[in-house]
Amino acid sequence: MTHLFVSVQNSGAPDFERETVRYDDFVRRLIKPDTEAMMASHIAIGLTGEAGEFADNVKREYHYGKRRSAESLENVYEELGDIMWYLTAALNHYNVSLQQIVQMNVDKLSKRYVELKYSDSAAIGRADKGP
Repeated sequence: MTHLFVSVQNSGAPDFERETVRYDDFVRRLIKPDTEAMMASHIAIGLTGEAGEFADNVKREYHYGKRRSAESLENVYEELGDIMWYLTAALNHYNVSLQQIVQMNVDKLSKRYVELKYSDSAAIGRADKGP
């Protein structure tokens, strides 16, 4: 199993020392505790909200012609980070690893796209879904 590790600034330590922690544990520490249903709802709404903010950045650049800048790119990165946080919260909530989800997706798409090449007909045919 692959784990993502991050360096966290420990404000309780002298000179703000940093510690290395697993990212899924970092998210687990920060998620608002609640009932299972409320946590699932919070995660789902948060994930879709952050995805919407990411999409809004793309819309402004490609549909409204707003030039890409260091500031707009920084905002895109921030939204992707927020998406990753909520995605990790969802993985934690459903007790599944990113590796498992990625492998399931690879298995599905490998059946759909023969020789790992995209085609519209394969996308429409969805061979992974059966007859």
